[in-house]
Amino acid sequence: SAYLNPTDSLAQTFGEYVNTGGEATFLTAGGSSHGFAPKKKDTDGEGEGGGSSGSGRGWIPDAYLHLSRALKNSLKNSSVLHYERQGWTFHAKGMWLCDLAAPSNPPSSESLKAVVVGSGNYGSRSESLDVESNCVVIFEEGDEASSAGKVKQQCVDDWNLLCEHAEEISDGETGLMGRIFFNL
Repeated sequence: SAYLNPTDSLAQTFGEYVNTGGEATFLTAGGSSHGFAPKKKDTDGEGEGGGSSGSGRGWIPDAYLHLSRALKNSLKNSSVLHYERQGWTFHAKGMWLCDLAAPSNPPSSESLKAVVVGSGNYGSRSESLDVESNCVVIFEEGDEASSAGKVKQQCVDDWNLLCEHAEEISDGETGLMGRIFFNL
């Protein structure tokens, strides 16, 4: 999700999953690829220049970093990856659900059982306020040779492509504004 802040009930579901032996990997926007990251001013008409846009929202990626670390620390067998790609904004949303008996990271076409894609951010605003739409695709055993198998492989390939530009978050300090925001 672009904004990793799952509802309590979704976080509890993730917890139940990892407590039964599953692994959870979350991919979210990093500081420079976040939709709220400060943008560079175009000073010469030729592209990026120096300075921030002055939007005053540069602290928001740090707040989401705090949420990412909290989720990672609350779940065993989990990791959080931050998507960082120069000049790109990460706004993808989805879940790749793999076989609990044979988890694989990255997912393989054999282990992938379902995907959820759509507009929902999996947070409380998406759950109770915004109008969101998600599609759940469930794959059947042995469908690798069919058109569903091609869709399944494309979902695996998409995940792996996204992860090429991602790194696991560190356990470092959250910036001052992120800490202030969550201690209000």
